[in-house]
Amino acid sequence: QDDRIVNVNPLPVINIGADTSICNRGIPVVFNAYPLGGYWFGNNILYNGIYTPSGSGTYPVYYTVINQYGCKDTSQKNITIANAYFADAGNDTIVCYAGGTVHVNGLPNGGNWQPTSYLDNSGNFTPIGTGSYALVYEYGSGNCITSDTAYFRVLQSPVADFAIPPINNCITTILISPENRSLNAIEYTWIVDGLYYYGFEPAITINTTGIHTIQLIANNQNICFDSTQQTLTIIPPFEASFTLTDSICQGKNLNPVNTSSGGTHYEWR
Repeated sequence: QDDRIVNVNPLPVINIGADTSICNRGIPVVFNAYPLGGYWFGNNILYNGIYTPSGSGTYPVYYTVINQYGCKDTSQKNITIANAYFADAGNDTIVCYAGGTVHVNGLPNGGNWQPTSYLDNSGNFTPIGTGSYALVYEYGSGNCITSDTAYFRVLQSPVADFAIPPINNCITTILISPENRSLNAIEYTWIVDGLYYYGFEPAITINTTGIHTIQLIANNQNICFDSTQQTLTIIPPFEASFTLTDSICQGKNLNPVNTSSGGTHYEWR
């Protein structure tokens, strides 16, 4: 009779985590495994667990450990590679500042804006003054998160205002230069009777009687506009004249004939 004693050594207990999904962005991901001291192998993975996705689909990777007893075991992990959806914060934009809130949208829907003192995560943009603002939109999570930045330049909204100087409005041709009282504008367009004038206080000629509309459009960098208008009435010139007979008999009424033009009320002295 011959007896032998055989020691049965345990296999390594390997933990490489559950199957997982990552995005196909070409960005390396590090996978951890226990116990330490083993090595990874498979497509697109290095021995130390650095995995670089390449192409969508589901791919197996493997981790092998040899324990202190010389026992070897291997575990498999399936990695699903999904195409990434890239965040789009929209185009850089110039807006006018007049107080209040502007809502901005990012794509794809369902992402979030990075909150700041002037932006909440839903995209409500409340500028705190003029200047440049960076708005960052994020979409996805984990390895699949992407972000994009849109830059908003906020300009001051102009305020159009002017005054018409005192004039003699009883002549057929007048030349006026309105007093420009506008704020926060750099260019000005004046429209009078269908004619366009440009500049801060241009010389405007009006040579017909009646009611004339003077409109001012104030412009800040061809982005922000404001307008206002006033009316100016030009009265036809009038001339006082009359005729009467050279002589009358005593006790008779003198009946002058009013030949005036342009008047509406008359006073005889």
